[in-house]
Amino acid sequence: MNAKSLRRKIGVVSQEPVLFSGTIAENISYGKPNATRTEIIAAARRANCQFISDFPDGLDTHVGARGAQLSGGQKQRIAIARALIKNPDILILDEATSALDAESETLVNSALAALLQGNLTTISIAHRLSTIKRSDTIVVLSSDGRVAEQGTYKELSSRPDGAFTKLMEWQMSGGEGGVGPLPHYDSSAGRGPPSETEELQQMLQEGDEDYAEDDDAETESEREVVDEQKVEKKDEEASSEPDGVVVGVEEAEHRRSK
Repeated sequence: MNAKSLRRKIGVVSQEPVLFSGTIAENISYGKPNATRTEIIAAARRANCQFISDFPDGLDTHVGARGAQLSGGQKQRIAIARALIKNPDILILDEATSALDAESETLVNSALAALLQGNLTTISIAHRLSTIKRSDTIVVLSSDGRVAEQGTYKELSSRPDGAFTKLMEWQMSGGEGGVGPLPHYDSSAGRGPPSETEELQQMLQEGDEDYAEDDDAETESEREVVDEQKVEKKDEEASSEPDGVVVGVEEAEHRRSK
């Protein structure tokens, strides 16, 4: 097998999709130049590209240079359609949803969920741990590129001192400060994790409390000491931030056996 044949078996959806000045149909069929109109439409449907019907020219709509006429979520779904039309054996998702807003991410994830039901092996590279939760195998890489640990989501999350758990704790804490205990949410109260707005309000409230503590300093020199201690504390917290990336692998053979 030569390099060209190998590339035909691999589809890639990156964080920033590359679109060129042309029509939507041309951008989708770039993954398969000889694709028929029917194949293009089928790929667009599987990629959740319903927005195409909102354009007067439909698939013949010009997207502009680098897809300037489209939103981030729309461009990403076109990139997914381009990967789908190749019908690859291996699909690589490189931070495919990290640059999207919440609404766009939901739509793109719906497209990816349909995509992952096929008989292909998927490699998902992500910092958002929820992205790889459904993977058959998870590989945690340290900041130096070495494998820190690997296993299923259930196995890794059950290790209190594992690299995956530390990344999960850090992310659930909002990515600030050191790694603390996993937050507990009372499911009986009908509440899940706090919303982004609630988290921001909590951060602002904590900031107000910090300012109040500063005002209690009796002299200017005491306030300077407090400020220096805060800088040192922030430096210590920053150094405790867990570096790394998570790779999720969904195996075609595993899904076929289920």
